[in-house]
Amino acid sequence: MSKHIADLATKYGPRALTVASYTRTASHEIADAAAKAIGADEPPVDRQHIGTLHSLCFHALGRPVIAEKKLRKEWNESAQYYALTSDGGADLDNPMDENTASSLGDKLFQQYNVLRSRMVPREMWPESVAGFARLWEDFKYQHDAMDFTDLIARALRDTDTAPGSPRIGIYDETQDFTLLQLALVRKWAKRMDYILLAGDDDQCIYFFTGANPDAFLDPPIDDDHKIILCQSYRVPRSVQAYAQRWIESNVRRREPKEYRPRDVEGEVRHLYHATYRHVVPLLADMRQYLEQGKTIMFLAPCGYMLKQIGRAS
Repeated sequence: MSKHIADLATKYGPRALTVASYTRTASHEIADAAAKAIGADEPPVDRQHIGTLHSLCFHALGRPVIAEKKLRKEWNESAQYYALTSDGGADLDNPMDENTASSLGDKLFQQYNVLRSRMVPREMWPESVAGFARLWEDFKYQHDAMDFTDLIARALRDTDTAPGSPRIGIYDETQDFTLLQLALVRKWAKRMDYILLAGDDDQCIYFFTGANPDAFLDPPIDDDHKIILCQSYRVPRSVQAYAQRWIESNVRRREPKEYRPRDVEGEVRHLYHATYRHVVPLLADMRQYLEQGKTIMFLAPCGYMLKQIGRAS
């Protein structure tokens, strides 16, 4: 994808492209790799055209006040029953990165955002969420503020083009985009020459934000418009075989694709008594690899699941 970006930017110019991913770090890594592909110090794409979809919308809408970030104290004073103890871990670079809902207000706020992200009609919302929404939306109106989901919804309503009116849109990790986000991407695409959606429907992990790989798969496109990257450079044979068996047994609708492992056998084991809350068995097992001089990487769907490992180790 970075090579593709480099070629397009060389051909059409640095402001002709928009590059967006689910996190700012990922989008800038793509752009920096594109710079490396052409032997340059700076990305071939204008930095203002690189970021998360939320950050692009934030600037397109005039940098509004973000209610859950800037006005949480004022909200909690005016609506104590629906007090927010968390902003959901959200920011412009990593929107809704953690599921941190704890209070009633947190839970209703999260449901409110998920329903909007899935574009569920309001008449189908639970009354508890609808009641929260009425108060929250009046609060935002009184303070001339938006929340993170508003950034996408308002951009969908009020903008016809991506910031800077680029000719080409490149979006990474789109299996984790919500229906609302992809509706915006496809609306902007109508004013572009074409868009590239990169992702893997088998790897959607942000269901709790409203993401659904069906939004990535629909509407379907012709096979000659698909590029399958079929060779893995990370996953060994045993891990790939286990993953394939699991996904084929548990997911009914998915894009069939060739997926070849790297030429290493590897190993898959289960630690049934280890969880992200109870990490002692995991850390005990880890020692055998450290004693061999190996390094270890921990992966989890959300960052909060790794905190206990950090404390215990």
